[in-house]
Amino acid sequence: MTTARTEALHPDAADLHAVPAEDALARLLAGQRAALASVEAAVPALARVGRAAVGVLW
Repeated sequence: MTTARTEALHPDAADLHAVPAEDALARLLAGQRAALASVEAAVPALARVGRAAVGVLW
């Protein structure tokens, strides 16, 4: 069975347990920043979907 992209190990997670704490935390923070950037980019589309849903449901 093929692993979904969302279930795959992120490349920055490799050897996370073996790097200095500062490096591990920097990697984790970078991942959070990337996630936030993705959500930020999607805000207009999410708002459109929300407005469309309200129009259908009300």
